[in-house]
Amino acid sequence: MGKEYKGKPCVYCLEAEAEDGDHVLSKQFVLVEHRDNLPKVPACKRCNNEKSKLEHYLTAVMPFGGRHEEAGRNLAEQVPGRLGKNERLHRELAEGAELYLVSENGGPWGPGMKVPLEGQALECLFEYMTRGLAFHHWGLVFGPEFAVLAAFLGDAARGPFDGLMAQNAEKVGGKLGGGAFEYEGAMAGDGSGLTVWRMSLYGAVVAGDGDGAGREEQCSAAHCLTAPLDWPSTKELLRMLGD
Repeated sequence: MGKEYKGKPCVYCLEAEAEDGDHVLSKQFVLVEHRDNLPKVPACKRCNNEKSKLEHYLTAVMPFGGRHEEAGRNLAEQVPGRLGKNERLHRELAEGAELYLVSENGGPWGPGMKVPLEGQALECLFEYMTRGLAFHHWGLVFGPEFAVLAAFLGDAARGPFDGLMAQNAEKVGGKLGGGAFEYEGAMAGDGSGLTVWRMSLYGAVVAGDGDGAGREEQCSAAHCLTAPLDWPSTKELLRMLGD
């Protein structure tokens, strides 16, 4: 147990004391040789357990859609063992795979294959990671007076959100786990707690709702934000994220 974290407020909920540090990017997403220097933040037992449930599911599913080398090696070396312990999930992935036409990040349409993914689980994980990275880089924490959301945006919404990121003054970014996870974030310089982020895991693409013609728009990065709920503009920000 990391003594430097014990007793500090949990950065995920601010309601309980941390019992240990939590890796913002779980070690299970990356291979052993790339697990050094992953950022850790104080986390309580409940939040650590809830985040771990998401990670157990996503470490078995995300490598299938990944384009980064780390995903391929995880798919070959780690995923078979994980699915061997979860027959239901193994069956769902096998039965749910299908071919379709895809446009990624507003690009041309082409053939692709998808496996079923609980998109809400990935968005929820990225919301945890938004809190963790904001604390890691800037010491920020977000109570119930803040919105903390993540979403995979269609082409129409990406432009305005990217413009918002470009406007903010203090920027951070990095690659973790041998590049398996990439992120960039920007914080408003007015002390308001407004931050915006882009995050990508394995470079994996995530499908949108489609256009009703057998085609689906995809994107390879989630957009995330933190914003005060009492701001008039927050409602528009949440609308951009589809909340």
